[in-house]
Amino acid sequence: MNTEEINIVFTLSDKTGNYSATFGTTIASIFENTDFNKVVINIHIMHDDTLTIENKRNFEKLISYYRQNVQFYNIKLDWAKFKNLDCIKKYTIAQLYRIMIADTIKVDKVIYLDSDLIFNLDIRDLNNEELDGKSIGAVLDKYVKGIDAISKHEYVYKIPVNVEEYFNTGVIIFDLKKIREKYDTFSEGIQLLKKYPFIPYGEQDINNMLFVGDCKFIDKKYNWGNVKGKRDNCIYHFSVEGNKKPWCNNTTTLNELYWQYFAKTPWGNTIDKLLTAYNKSIILDKKILINPILSKKIFIKNCLQRILKEFLLRFRKR
Repeated sequence: MNTEEINIVFTLSDKTGNYSATFGTTIASIFENTDFNKVVINIHIMHDDTLTIENKRNFEKLISYYRQNVQFYNIKLDWAKFKNLDCIKKYTIAQLYRIMIADTIKVDKVIYLDSDLIFNLDIRDLNNEELDGKSIGAVLDKYVKGIDAISKHEYVYKIPVNVEEYFNTGVIIFDLKKIREKYDTFSEGIQLLKKYPFIPYGEQDINNMLFVGDCKFIDKKYNWGNVKGKRDNCIYHFSVEGNKKPWCNNTTTLNELYWQYFAKTPWGNTIDKLLTAYNKSIILDKKILINPILSKKIFIKNCLQRILKEFLLRFRKR
């Protein structure tokens, strides 16, 4: 029986030291849904000097626990050259690492993933998607952010993209062999940034300009932005902006699913670690302070249920 090899790329800039845990949670959800009798996964983490020794060790512990492979790439970019760009002010420098993937990761094919994802399917399904001769595979943004959400932005009509085919890059398949033959993604990407410094979504806008007409649109289940309810066999993408992600706000519908996988990482594999992270997210939930008392009761009830489940899980393991 042939073993399938899958290469996954994450890009990380973590000034606070807290963001690594969300990457770890995504990785845990991938591993928990993968049949390792049929696949080997190589995790590639492109990072800068903000990755702490402790967080690096936690990544190594997590990935070695599942007997998979990890490789780190310390990316050096002159922050001063990019800090005034709108997209860098809004997000982090790590988004520019994504247009360096073809130059950095020496394999023929990779899957790039954002950190705000939870897998509810075997990643082999995604990896086996045919690109039909295209250089990349991605989901139309309107299926992730909402119908024609990008078309409401004025800036998108000032850049060379197809608004009807604008894709989301939270989940993207790269045929690196084909890309290297046709593109110089980093050099071309930087030129686009210089020409269109006002673009708000950085590498997503860049990739939409670079690969216009060269993207295979894959099923929306691989980048499922509708997180108002559970769905079988999909990749959940907490694509909302601001403090509406599970680790920032404990009122999201899929909150419990996120913490279930977080508890399987070195950042949350003890009661103390789990509660510390959970309590931080409670603090950020400002609405709980002003909502009616019924909401407070529901919130406390959910918190206690989560603690009870964790206690019972660990009790059964003894």
